[in-house]
Amino acid sequence: MIPLEFDNGIPKVDGNIAVRGESIPARFVVDFGAADTVNFASPFIASHELLKLASTSNTVDRMAGSEKQFFTQTTIRGEIDGLTIGNLSLKDVPVNLSIAQKGAYATTRFSAGLGETIFSRFHAILDYPNPRMILEPTPALQKAFPRHSTYGLTILASGDDLRRFTVTGVRAGSPAEKQGFRAGDIINEVNGASASSLRWVL
Repeated sequence: MIPLEFDNGIPKVDGNIAVRGESIPARFVVDFGAADTVNFASPFIASHELLKLASTSNTVDRMAGSEKQFFTQTTIRGEIDGLTIGNLSLKDVPVNLSIAQKGAYATTRFSAGLGETIFSRFHAILDYPNPRMILEPTPALQKAFPRHSTYGLTILASGDDLRRFTVTGVRAGSPAEKQGFRAGDIINEVNGASASSLRWVL
C-alpha cells in the first residue's frame, strides 16, 4: 500500500531513483495512460544531471510529421539503476529524459510520470477514499524490462475512417530507411493484406 497525494486531482507518489550509486528523492505522477515506464521532466533532469548520468542515446526523439502540432515533448532514451516507491523496488529501468522547454514535461510540479509499463507488472488498485494505491505483484514483476528499440519510422492515420497510413518521418540509419521507406510514402499493403483491412495498434 502506497500513500497517494492529490495535486489538483492528479495522483502523485513519493519515491526515489538510483543512478550510478546515488539515491535521488523523486515525486511521481501516477499516469496509467502513458505507454512507457518513466518519463522524467526536464527541470528534474537538469537539477540532477541525468542527461550525463542516465542517457543511453544521443538521439533526440521528436515528432516527425504533422502530428508534432499536438506534442511539445522531445526525449532522449536513458536507463536508471533502480526505482523505489513504497517498499517496492525495480531494477534496470529504461526511461525517457525530456529536453522540452514547454509542455507537460517542462514542469517543476513533479519529477517524472510513471506509466503503464511499470503498472502492468501489478494488479493496481486506486483507493481514492483512503488516498492510497495498492499494487499486487504479478509474475511479470520478475521479468527484465525490454530495451527500447525502434524500427525508425512514424506513421500518421488520416481520412474519415483513419485508414490512410502515411509515413511522416524516417530516422537516419534506421532499419526503416535501409528498407527504403521515405517520408510521404503511403502504406497500401502489409504482407499482402490491404492496409485498410488491418487493425493497427500504434
